[in-house]
Amino acid sequence: MNALRQIWALSWKELRILATDRTAIVTLFVLPTVFLLVMSLALSGLYNRNQRPRVLAINQDQGIVAGKILARLERTGTLELVAIANRQQAEQRLRNREAVAALIFAPAFSAQALRSADPQLVLLVDPAAPREVVLPVQGAISGAAARTLAEVVLPVQLRERFKRFAAQSSDPLSLLPLADAFEDLKVGEVPIQLELPAGSPPQAERPNSLQQNVPAWTIFGLFFIVNTLALSILREREMGTLTRLIAAPLSSVVLLAGKLLPFYLLNLVQAALMFALGILGLGLQVGGQWIALVAVTLAAAFVATSLGLLIATLFETPEQLGSIASVLVVVLAALGGILVPGFVMPEWLRKVALFTPQYWALEGYQNVLLRHSGVLLEVGMLLGFGALFFGLATWRFWSLIRQ
Repeated sequence: MNALRQIWALSWKELRILATDRTAIVTLFVLPTVFLLVMSLALSGLYNRNQRPRVLAINQDQGIVAGKILARLERTGTLELVAIANRQQAEQRLRNREAVAALIFAPAFSAQALRSADPQLVLLVDPAAPREVVLPVQGAISGAAARTLAEVVLPVQLRERFKRFAAQSSDPLSLLPLADAFEDLKVGEVPIQLELPAGSPPQAERPNSLQQNVPAWTIFGLFFIVNTLALSILREREMGTLTRLIAAPLSSVVLLAGKLLPFYLLNLVQAALMFALGILGLGLQVGGQWIALVAVTLAAAFVATSLGLLIATLFETPEQLGSIASVLVVVLAALGGILVPGFVMPEWLRKVALFTPQYWALEGYQNVLLRHSGVLLEVGMLLGFGALFFGLATWRFWSLIRQ
């Protein structure tokens, strides 16, 4: 009995100490809850049947067939259709990631369908749209088109054949082998031609695993410098090294820049090794966009190291920092489309992703590897994030010095 009291007394003491350790409580309870919430919300679109791919519809058809196909797609609820006027608008909205694809009906679509002239649909897709997104959209459109043609076009063709056959024969008995006249009647699948927006690189396949994983995991690795950099600064504060540096005739900007530079160079080496492995070892194709690739990498590394500086100014000791920085990096990666592809996220969460530097870094790399388009916007956003983090770190560091 005495042993039980001793065990309880020791346990109660540890619980009281733990209750005063806010960092431990955050690490044990708050961070796992946040991570679970973020991942559950990010993946909700994968299991939510109400989360439909958005497809733009350009109906230039001068007949009724295209309208009936679109009406069938609306009834089935497989796709979220948005009517627009022309291809230029479609390409612009695809560049803005406002839709998965654009479905285009040519002006003579109905006439070709009624003549059995193999009408063709055009599906305009983003070069970075994964196969897992394009194939279901393509299948839904193909199925709706085939069923509509069977209901609308086939009766028209039968009626025309019957009239022509009856007009050519005056003997009613000659109508007995009528089935032979309709042997070649068929309504098969409507061919769908996949096209890319103007200026996109020609490519026969959707993004492969290398084009998705090499940039994604490179970004993930770059941002893990946050924990290493923050712990380094906090240890220097504990040992008093940082105090001696503060006493030197250095401005806080110069001091922080000096702390940032070695980690920044380390980040660049890390990114170079990741892409070297992808290009030389795994066969990743970059094309001629080397300057854009380097620009995105330089900007992403700047954001990562600046965030590490900012994190270091928010904690007093390495123990307080704990695993918070690592979990923060993982959560930002989940929101930014690194761990969870953006196309499975709910629309509101995709908007939240715009406020993460990981999103803009991944967009920049995909522009280089898949779209062969410019990266000025993406690099500008990354530099903006980096400048914001570095500015806040400088302000926070200066406040700590004056305390």
